Amino acid sequence: MNDNPSKFARKNRPVEKVTWQQAKEFCTKLSKLTGKKYFLPSEAQWEYAARAGTTTAFHYGETITSKLANYAGNTYNQEPKGEWRKEPTDVGIFPPNAFGLYDIHGNVWEWCEDEWHENYEGMPIDGSAWILSAPKNKVLRGGSWNYDPGSCRVANRTCLNLNTIINGIGFRVCCLIENADNLVESEEQSVNQQFTINPKYIRLEQLLANQQWKQADQETARVMLKIAEREEEAFLNIEAIDNFPCDDLEIIDRLWLKYSNGLFGFSIQLNIWSEYDNKLDYETECKLADRLGWRKQGTWRKYDEINFDIDNMYPGHLPWTVWGCLKAGGISYLALKILSCNLSNTQNKDSIPSEFNQLIEQKKKLVTIRQNLLTEEGFLGDFAVNGKLVRIFQGDITNLVVDVMVTSDHNSLSMTGILSGKIRSMGGEEIYQEAQSLGRLFIGDIGITNGGNLACQKIFHAIVADYNNSLFPTPEVIKKLVYDCLQIAEELQFQTLALPLLGTGGNGFSPKIAWQITLQEIINYFANNSCQYLHEVVIVIYRKEVVAHLNIEETLKQIAMQGWEYLLNETEQ
Repeated sequence: MNDNPSKFARKNRPVEKVTWQQAKEFCTKLSKLTGKKYFLPSEAQWEYAARAGTTTAFHYGETITSKLANYAGNTYNQEPKGEWRKEPTDVGIFPPNAFGLYDIHGNVWEWCEDEWHENYEGMPIDGSAWILSAPKNKVLRGGSWNYDPGSCRVANRTCLNLNTIINGIGFRVCCLIENADNLVESEEQSVNQQFTINPKYIRLEQLLANQQWKQADQETARVMLKIAEREEEAFLNIEAIDNFPCDDLEIIDRLWLKYSNGLFGFSIQLNIWSEYDNKLDYETECKLADRLGWRKQGTWRKYDEINFDIDNMYPGHLPWTVWGCLKAGGISYLALKILSCNLSNTQNKDSIPSEFNQLIEQKKKLVTIRQNLLTEEGFLGDFAVNGKLVRIFQGDITNLVVDVMVTSDHNSLSMTGILSGKIRSMGGEEIYQEAQSLGRLFIGDIGITNGGNLACQKIFHAIVADYNNSLFPTPEVIKKLVYDCLQIAEELQFQTLALPLLGTGGNGFSPKIAWQITLQEIINYFANNSCQYLHEVVIVIYRKEVVAHLNIEETLKQIAMQGWEYLLNETEQ
């Protein structure tokens, strides 16, 4: 086999300029030489080996750069334009996939055994090659150094005549291993004799074994989102944390402990947290982040500022990304979940804070949507304040199932405004008639009626204006009304309340100021009052463009990063 037809022939480079038949002849000769059976992979075998347990466009994830593979350097998925090397590269200079295979993406196309078919309809179901005749066209997979990155996708396939000779085509061989069952059994014991490694952890283990800490950190988050079935949402909510299997947390932790020699892992983070008596407050979270290297000089670091050099990383520094996949309030819940799973040898379940079960009970979301009349309406996010839930809803308040709905009105209670009129039309005339019987009210007062045909028990009519005396909503009035709504709901022993941005309809009050006041008053109320009954408040914003204008997503993100206390600090300043 001393004949190398490659144009770019070097010791560690893949062979190229080979026809399909030459690749077959090589397998035959190698089999005779070694006494083992070598062969070209079927398409199914090639893709199984290439994916290595992943389902993304590339085994690295959903995108690729020229730092991860050798292709023509063009952009993919909005990545910056990369380097075009204009020739094949040495095998092994890029990270392998979770099966330890190098250069799955790019470098040279790889011949498969199969003849070409336009689709998979009628293909063998056992993974064998699909051969029906004596075809001229054979399958190629993997992309090449002189092709665009899209051709490097795991699912991409093409074909050429089996006698084609170009310097971008090579091949990869398979070897039939005897006693494969025994080999698999020994590999399944590679992490810990107590665990049988599930395929979903193969890539994570490979990355950790190669000390690719950043990629392993990202893979940990991906695996946890997949286990929790939250891949589409890309974050873990409190319910997902509560239901996350302890067995999976333990396997992830053991993998990190093993390959970092006890430097990284959830249990290391947990031990550090225990030095602060497992407190749940934001101040403790900041102290923990300082110890782990997630904050610097009082500021939370961005991901691209996180250090992945093991010689300069703090104990417990990783995993990190999964903590960034939490909604507001989730850090405490995940910490408590890890503690309840008893991952650390220095912890025991008797050390779990007594409020754990109470917190898990309090995390339940009570307010639901009765029916989706608007296809885009829904809950935008939520966060917890002292175990009480604050949620943001974009849509029609009359579509909610809630104990109390709040509406804006003026002192005559005519219910002719945008929101009050909708409540009147949906809830029935009995609400209007009952409101008229309440007598004279003044700006800043709250009138209470039954919910009529709406899915609520009571309507709180917040008086924001007095047209007869030319009195219109002010910040002081809105602040008083929000507080009073919360206080009255607690006194009447209601659990849930839906609150719009008061005064912002025909009364002309600024939605931005109403949003700030509403958010701060709710946080203040839950922070400073021990509520026995009121558990959940939903801030309702009807129009989607108002949500965008108020930048609700950014506010929720900042709450997740800094805690709800930062909003109170902004008010004080």
